[in-house]
Amino acid sequence: MSENIREVNVDGVTVLVKKPGRKELNDSQIVYNKAWRKALDGGAIIRAKLNEYLTEQGVWSETQQKQYENFIKQINDRELILKKGGIPLKNDSLGTNRTAAFSRSSPAARSQASSYCAFNTTVRVSAPGIFIDSM
Repeated sequence: MSENIREVNVDGVTVLVKKPGRKELNDSQIVYNKAWRKALDGGAIIRAKLNEYLTEQGVWSETQQKQYENFIKQINDRELILKKGGIPLKNDSLGTNRTAAFSRSSPAARSQASSYCAFNTTVRVSAPGIFIDSM
């Protein structure tokens, strides 16, 4: 079998998976761009406008936004500490209890709305007989 084609067996069904070539990738990018444009023309909200939209709808406030940004900063800072070698297990300098409490108490509306943004939309395209394994 060619190195661009592999055989995958899922639940007793054998499927041949072809790695896309340049033409398939170009064709899929054209289809993706058309779907993206259609979503934008249809009123899809992009991530850059999400905060503004949620604030207008009364679902999100400036206070919640500041808490969210602080939460993200804490996560990034703590990831950096871990990348630099971590901390002793006895030391709770990461403040995991406070961060966990915030994440449980923060409104789910923003994260739920974020998952429906056009920015997060992934379009996978397959032509007849061709499965695009990765994009």
